[in-house]
Order: sequence, then structure tokens, then C-alpha cells
Amino acid sequence: MKKSIFFAFLLMLMISVLGYLIYDSKIQRDNFTIINKKVKNITLLNMEFDLYIQNPLSYDNFDIIQRKITQFKNDLDEIRSNHILHKIKNQDLTQRLYILKKTTQEKFELMEKVKAHRAILNNSFRLIQKLYQFDLSPQFNSLYSTLLTTQLNPEIDLNQTLKKTLDLVSSNKYEKNFLKHAKIVLQYQLKFQKITLLLEKLHSKEKLDHFVTNYQKLTQDKIQRAYLSTIVLFGLLVLMITLNLVFAYRLIQSNKKLSRFRKTVENSDNIVVITNNHETITYVNDAFTRTTGYTYEEAIGQKPSILKSGKQSDLFY
Repeated sequence: MKKSIFFAFLLMLMISVLGYLIYDSKIQRDNFTIINKKVKNITLLNMEFDLYIQNPLSYDNFDIIQRKITQFKNDLDEIRSNHILHKIKNQDLTQRLYILKKTTQEKFELMEKVKAHRAILNNSFRLIQKLYQFDLSPQFNSLYSTLLTTQLNPEIDLNQTLKKTLDLVSSNKYEKNFLKHAKIVLQYQLKFQKITLLLEKLHSKEKLDHFVTNYQKLTQDKIQRAYLSTIVLFGLLVLMITLNLVFAYRLIQSNKKLSRFRKTVENSDNIVVITNNHETITYVNDAFTRTTGYTYEEAIGQKPSILKSGKQSDLFY
């Protein structure tokens, strides 16, 4: 009986633990799915931000860029605050997230500068294209061609070009305005070069890649451990169920034998008396009551010496 209760208790305990592990694994999987989406999103956004900074003449709507910046910040904050990462308690991962947040904040500051510089640069560039439609001196043709290719040709020396531009002399108001805005274009192209260098020094892509690699390794290890724990516990549960069934089968067989033995004893013509360790009667069969005249209730709890009449010798007894 005690063994049966113990096996039943152990079985229920293992079922409860297995149920908790399955539930916890589902919660972890859901959280990892959410984080994976956030990580993929900030990776794509980071690439867009790099392109935005590196293309000063593109006409991107900064309101859209600003919404993407807000989305990036929200996604990164949700990743950092996700309880599954706090549960992992990996110092390296936490540190990488902190560095990533700090780096991207510096990148957003660069993007604000790009926003201001781009408006001035694009305005001057459009005016140059309009002014070139007027009759300008041939000396401006080479400068105009250079201005058109500054973004596409990194080999152009902007400082040298700016110096040559400053040496040019205008002969009318169109040429004067052309030179004015040509200087602005070259000066802001130089500013964009500095911003690009600052962007390279941030190494934001590398830091993000390091975080993603570290995160993916941790999640794979975590999922693998949870999977192995579930498999091991499931195997133990199957073993416990098997042992419980074997025990129950043996108990049934034993009860059948005891039942047959009990019927045999009860219906026997021989007197059967069973006592405990203290020699107190705990059972008598019908043959006992018929032969001795004692009822079942009178015999239980007595010593077998109640049958001693005193007329026989000790050897007989």
C-alpha cells in the first residue's frame, strides 16, 4: 500500500514538472520569436540608416526616417526589457545591448546633422543645375561636371576642387550665384565625408552583428537544453508509468493468490489460527469456531492458550 502511494505521488510529481517544463518552453519560444522579429527589424533598419547617411543627395522624407528611428528605439528597448533575456542573465549579452544602444544613439545624432546638411546641399545643387542653363563661361563646364560626379567618384579631391573654385572669377550674376552654390556643395560634401568617417568609427554594424551572433548562440543553447530536459523527463515519466503498471499487475496477481488462499483457508476442515508477533490471535477460520465453540469475535485478540484445558501434558501441547 505504501509503495503504491509512493509511486502514485512520484508519478503525479513528474507529470506536474513535465507540464511546467512544456509550458515554460512555450513561453520561452514565444518570447524568442518576438525577440527574433525585433532583432531582424533593427538589423534592416540599421542598414537603411547607413544608406541614409552615406547618400547625401537622396531625397528621403525625413519624417519617414524619424518614424523608423522611433521604431528602432522601441524595438531595442523591448529586446532589452524582455524578461527572457533577464532570466538568462548573460553579462556579455547585457553589455552588448548597452553598447548597441549607446552606439545607435550616436548614429541618430549623426543622422540629425545629415538632415540639416542635406537640405542645404540639395537646395544648392538644384540651383546649380538651373543656373547652368544660362550662358556661363567655358571654365564652369569642368566644375559643373565635377559637381555632378562628386558623390559617385570617391577619387575626386574635394579640397583641391574647392580651392580651384575659390580661384574662379565670375563675370555676371549667374556665374556669381553659380560659384556661391558650388562652394556650398563642395563644403557640405566635405562635411558629409567627415560624417561618413565618424559612422565608420562607430562600427555600429559590427556591434549589431556581434550582438545577433551572441544572442543566437545563447538561444540555441537554451532551446537545446530545454529540449533535452523535456526528453529526459519524458523518458523518466514513461519509465515510472511502466514500473507503476508492473507493480499494479503484480499487486493484482498477488491479490488473486491471496483471495484464493483466503477461500481455501475459510473453507478448510482443518483448524487455522493466525497470530501476530505478540502471539495474539488475529484470524480464525470456520473450522475453529465449529470445533472449539468459540466465536470469531471471542477468539480475536486472545492467546492460543485459551484452548489449553490443563488435562494434557506440556509435551502434548
